[in-house]
Amino acid sequence: MNLAVRPQALRGERARRVETELLDLAALEARPACWDRLAAEAAYPNPLHSRPVLAAHRACGLLDARLRFLAASADGGLRAMLPFVRNGAWTGARRSHAVWLPPLFAVNGTPLVAARGLPEAIDGLLDGMAAAGALWRLPMLSIDGRIGRELTAACAQRGFPVEAVGSFERAVLHRRARYEAYARDRLSPNRRKGLRRRLKRLEAQGRVAFATFTEGEGLRQAVDAFLALEAAGWKGRRGTALAARDPGAPLTRALFSSRARACRAAPTS
Repeated sequence: MNLAVRPQALRGERARRVETELLDLAALEARPACWDRLAAEAAYPNPLHSRPVLAAHRACGLLDARLRFLAASADGGLRAMLPFVRNGAWTGARRSHAVWLPPLFAVNGTPLVAARGLPEAIDGLLDGMAAAGALWRLPMLSIDGRIGRELTAACAQRGFPVEAVGSFERAVLHRRARYEAYARDRLSPNRRKGLRRRLKRLEAQGRVAFATFTEGEGLRQAVDAFLALEAAGWKGRRGTALAARDPGAPLTRALFSSRARACRAAPTS
C-alpha cells in the first residue's frame, strides 16, 4: 500500500543509540561497504534501494537532483537508509516528502533496515523523519510485512498519525530450491497439467532447454532475448514493453549486468 506518515517532534528526552544524518548520493557512495552490508543484511533487503540499482538509474539519467538519503548509523555501520525527494509528491492537498520514485517506473518504498537490532534502527529512522518534518509518503510498502508492522507500531507508540493512502493486493513469488517443490505447493493440479501440455507443444517444435546465467555473454544474450520476447507480445503491441520507450531497455541492461549483479529477490516477511 501507499502509506502517509506525519512524524512530530519527540516528547521528552531519551538516550540515542542510533544517530541519523541526511546524505547526498556522493556521501553515501563514499561508504560502499556499509551500504552493501545493509542491503544484504536488512530485514527486507529491498534491492531497489541497493547501490547497483541507484547506479543504474543514474547512468540512465533517472535520478532526481533533489534525491537525498536519510541514514541511521550505529557502531560505525549503517542501520537504516531511506532514499527520498523532499516535497517530491502530493498527499491530498499537501506537499509531502516521498520515497524515491523514478519516472516511468514504480519502486517498492520499503526502507532498508538492519535485521539485527531492528527496533532501534526503526527508532533512529523515525528520529530522522521527525527532524525533516512535513508529511512522508512511502509507496508500495507491504503493511503486512515485518518492516511495515514494526514501522506502523513504532509510529503508534510515538503518536505519529499514519494513514493508508491506497491499499491493494499484489502478487508475490515464494521461491523454492527447485521448481517441482514450488509447483507442488503453489500451483493447482490443473495449472501444472496445463504447463506440462504447453511444454510438450514447445518440444514438438524443437529442442527445449532451461539455463540460468548470472554473468558474461550468456547473461547479456539472455537479457536481450527477454527484451525482444516481451516486445513481440501484447506489451509490445500496447507500447508498454521495456524496449518500447527509452530508457527501458538501457536501464534493464544496466540492472541485469555482470557488474551490477542486482538481480536479487527479497523475502516476503
